Amino acid sequence: EQPEAAGVGERLPALCALGATHGWDTPLFRADALLGRGVLAATALDPLDACAAALGSGDLQATIWRDETSAILAFEDDTLAAWQGAGWRARHALREQLVATEALADA
Repeated sequence: EQPEAAGVGERLPALCALGATHGWDTPLFRADALLGRGVLAATALDPLDACAAALGSGDLQATIWRDETSAILAFEDDTLAAWQGAGWRARHALREQLVATEALADA
């Protein structure tokens, strides 16, 4: 669609409003779980916030550590409730991710 096309304002009112407000060359960002289905934003979204919202929108339980140091400290904490019982699998998966990103040495 082009902004000047006939009837585009009626077919895509929200998109046209964004274009009129922010300019037609402005990049638009979408993260359905964070903003709502099909909602576009003219401001950049934090990818971690978008991922956390997507992971939290279903039956999946997930923890996201925002930096390597936090993830390593969590991995090394034997008392963390998330690691108890069947949580050993999650701890092992975190270890594998830390090794893959070279945040933790494979010993």
